[in-house]
Amino acid sequence: MKSSRRAYARWWIGTGLSLSVLLVALGCGSGGSNVNDASELARVDTASVAGPIDPSRVTDAETVPRDQYGTSNTVDALIFPSATADERAHFARGLALFSNPALTSAAGQGPYFNETTCLGCHTTQLSGRVPTPASRGAAGHNVFLFGEFTPSTGAFNSLSSLGGPVFHRQHLAGFPDQVIPPLENPADIMVTGGREGMPYIGRGLMEAVPDDEILSLRDPSVSGLVDVNGNPIPGFENRNAEAPAFVGASSVRRLSRFGLRAASPSLLQLILAGSQQEVGLTSPFTPNVTVASGKPNPVPAAGLTTQDVRDLRTMIRLVAPPARAPIVPGSSEDRGRILFGVDYTQPFGLAKDRQCNCVSCHVPFMTTGASPAEVGASHLSNKRFYLFSDLLIHDTGIADADNVLNNQGRANGKQWRTPPLMGIGLIGPPFFHDGRVMGATIESALDASIDAHDNNGADIDEATDSVTRYRALPATGINSQEDIINFMKTL
Repeated sequence: MKSSRRAYARWWIGTGLSLSVLLVALGCGSGGSNVNDASELARVDTASVAGPIDPSRVTDAETVPRDQYGTSNTVDALIFPSATADERAHFARGLALFSNPALTSAAGQGPYFNETTCLGCHTTQLSGRVPTPASRGAAGHNVFLFGEFTPSTGAFNSLSSLGGPVFHRQHLAGFPDQVIPPLENPADIMVTGGREGMPYIGRGLMEAVPDDEILSLRDPSVSGLVDVNGNPIPGFENRNAEAPAFVGASSVRRLSRFGLRAASPSLLQLILAGSQQEVGLTSPFTPNVTVASGKPNPVPAAGLTTQDVRDLRTMIRLVAPPARAPIVPGSSEDRGRILFGVDYTQPFGLAKDRQCNCVSCHVPFMTTGASPAEVGASHLSNKRFYLFSDLLIHDTGIADADNVLNNQGRANGKQWRTPPLMGIGLIGPPFFHDGRVMGATIESALDASIDAHDNNGADIDEATDSVTRYRALPATGINSQEDIINFMKTL
């Protein structure tokens, strides 16, 4: 451990970062970082990129037993089982902040918001499970976005001075309902889009994947992604800066991996956006209240302290993946694994014979390096985990286009980050990038989400070939669509 930390220290010092930043990154101190200034913490988090992988230390990430995962909104049902008492204490405090509502302006609520608690967007459609941070949204879009789009240039105006880009369904007493404002430029068009709450599964592991691990998947010789004519179509990474999203944010553009278009470089940015826009909670990082017009609104009390934000981030970092269901050789699930293109003995889990080639984007596993977490880094560093995403951006075609917030980094309206499938068998619908796909059962929803990858002739996108191969399979029986669905339910 000491030699690994010395190597990591040399890597950090080479970046020119301070010793205090280094100590935070190494997770020194059982109580986490002792940095209290909001701007300094933001800078530390921005700098907290993953360290390099130490191949000699790589093991599979710990998981929560499948029959326990998500059955209660408790620490034990979500955290890495070997977490220490100190890690559990931070997690518990973050979970309470995530789950308990703030109902008044004195508690920091409002004046405009969508839910009174983070958990309000993280519900579940599956029986036997309850809303947790690892759940997805409810049926119907939890978040409605709007903005002004210029077709000739592709520019998007979020209309932030008029309450955009989030349409808030609720407000404190005495405030008018939010309305979508008129266009600022009559030559533009108003565009809208829906979003569902994303399941926070293994986000600390995703954060700890070194950039190089992700960037290597741009190479078609690794990803194997080709179109119907056999031409390589590698995905590409999104790059974005955190500034001006929050106080102390960095203006450096860097590889981003969080969010539907991989617009957020850090978990901190993701957490602050959700707490401010969806729950209406201010913090030292985001002191401005949500508005629904150009008129100034009274400022509520600060809803979140710097320590609150840190504990929320620790909680989300330490939500573990669920254990994958065992697969019996020769079973329907095993046949589905082969059709999906998975061979866990190969690099990244990519089979040499890709079959339906789903793995070209939904890459089975990745490996983390040294985690930047100040609490719980031992559960996140040098771990192999079964993400089923390349964390890259792909063109899904005009039928799946959404020109809302299409200016987040390098992604345009047709391009989305590959959604992780980790835990999908326990999440339940809605599925697809933006949660538009429902179904009477999890099986029908998974089938519909696969089908939604195709544009039905509108244009050729990067998933057309895989969907064509899937549709060519019989619905049931040996080597069928049902086999692939059964395999996905084991994840």
